[in-house]
Amino acid sequence: MALTIKEAVRKWGQEYLAICGLAKYFPTMNSQSHVFFVDGNSDKGNDGVNTLGQVPEEPFLTVTQALSKCTSKANDYIFILNYPSTAPAETWPISIGKERVHILGIHQGIMPHFKVINPQDTDNPVFVFTTGGAYCELGYMIMGCSNGSAKGTIEMQTGGLFGNHIHHCGFGLWGKSNSDAAFGICTTGGSTPTIGEMLYSVIEHCKFGSLLTTSGIQIPDTFKGPNTVKGTIIRNNHFATGVRSINVLATTADFASGGIYNNTFEVPDSADGEAVYFANGAQGSVHKNYAWTVDGAVPAQNPFFDADHAGTPTMGWGMNFRGPGDVATDTLRGTGAIAAPDDN
Repeated sequence: MALTIKEAVRKWGQEYLAICGLAKYFPTMNSQSHVFFVDGNSDKGNDGVNTLGQVPEEPFLTVTQALSKCTSKANDYIFILNYPSTAPAETWPISIGKERVHILGIHQGIMPHFKVINPQDTDNPVFVFTTGGAYCELGYMIMGCSNGSAKGTIEMQTGGLFGNHIHHCGFGLWGKSNSDAAFGICTTGGSTPTIGEMLYSVIEHCKFGSLLTTSGIQIPDTFKGPNTVKGTIIRNNHFATGVRSINVLATTADFASGGIYNNTFEVPDSADGEAVYFANGAQGSVHKNYAWTVDGAVPAQNPFFDADHAGTPTMGWGMNFRGPGDVATDTLRGTGAIAAPDDN
């Protein structure tokens, strides 16, 4: 007797994913893992038949509902099939307080088609990692806070937030309506901002655009306690924010066990530290990042800046470059005292 797709998913699980060629995307799935689907245009709502959310034909209406069905530490996956910019049914912010949950937008066409997730409430970010939100994955989405929000699109709040992976996402992209925000990713949250935690996380292959009004990635100076970014790696991202791109203001933040590597920056060149800025006392390993101005001129200011350059340097600055000038003369080592740009 032939089985329908719905019956195959319920009966076979991982075997069905293998038949569909999707098994390779779920290397950590086990017998306890589940897959849920979300479509912001779904006519099924969030309640109803037993298979709701478990098959593409019957998706949940909201990410919040799909998250409520996930089991912490089970490596559950949520696939966003479609998501309208209005999304009136969603609960903002979308709170992630479970371990090992994967939330991914579905690719469409030859190039990735990121799903747009935009809250309509300017007092809330899109995603908030709260206590217990660890070892999670967010990918393949364009996100924004809408209408000039003062919030970060993704906020890491307190509670031991270890090992989160954010990749292939867009923040504040020009031409994508309602994708503006103060920050792309920020370790803060709540009505009275307090520092959050972003420990042993990876942020990679994302684009941070000009609709971000304060910075691309912000580590605020309200931090009290141990190192908030221990082990975190920021790599292979592109920043064209028009403001500071990676803004490390917490004086106790230390990227030394992680690092900021291989990122590219289009900077406005109006002040020092528009690519990577470290406050006096902050530390880290910063290597092989490239910065240039939008018109292709060599930046006159130092895009990689340590506010403690006049004292005893504590930074692990590697080879960071101002382009498109001569590498030999335009290599920055993070001292703040750099040679004047030449005409190359």
